[in-house]
Amino acid sequence: MPNLVDVLSDTTLYSAWIKVLENQGCAGIDGISLDDFSNGLWIKLEALAQEVQNNKYRAKALCKSRDRQAFGWYANLSYSCHT
Repeated sequence: MPNLVDVLSDTTLYSAWIKVLENQGCAGIDGISLDDFSNGLWIKLEALAQEVQNNKYRAKALCKSRDRQAFGWYANLSYSCHT
């Protein structure tokens, strides 16, 4: 099982970032767009790793709901609980 240091390596964090880009991810709960986050990427990834390692990172809560779509389909939605 990988330890926290392995998970938060530069390589792992950068690989995760590439996957977000490939999936055309959208702004997170903090409202920061991919373009905004990519400016100073390495500094932000390092800061994220440090916050987690120092037990200071706190994920923001998401509320979830199911929204009925056309033809009886449902979409699972997540949105910021903080308004």
